[in-house]
Amino acid sequence: MPIGRSGSQARHRAARLARCGRTAPEPVRHDRVRPASLLGSANRDPDAFDDPDRLDVGRGASTHLSLGRGIHHCLGAVLARLEGRIALEMLLERFASIRLLDDRPRFRTGIVFRGLYGLPLRCMPA
Repeated sequence: MPIGRSGSQARHRAARLARCGRTAPEPVRHDRVRPASLLGSANRDPDAFDDPDRLDVGRGASTHLSLGRGIHHCLGAVLARLEGRIALEMLLERFASIRLLDDRPRFRTGIVFRGLYGLPLRCMPA
């Protein structure tokens, strides 16, 4: 749809929002809108993943976007998966018990870089 301010385009946009069950509080000014891809949100879609907020290393093949897709697939994806597997295996071999010390860890809230500020754990040797 071309960028503009015609009444026809506004009605079309309002109809699209209504089909999605959403409303716009005021007309959207396209010259001020900057789309963003939030991969962290995409990978926690309850329609795509059972229990998306739970870490499940055995979840199996999925359509997550963490390492890109198609021509944008991460060249280091194989190495990243290998490093993750090795790190988890070493933790599980070294410690008999790993427990969270804080039930509500603090997360960074930025749009680009997200994640934990820290993850306090109690690790009991094997």
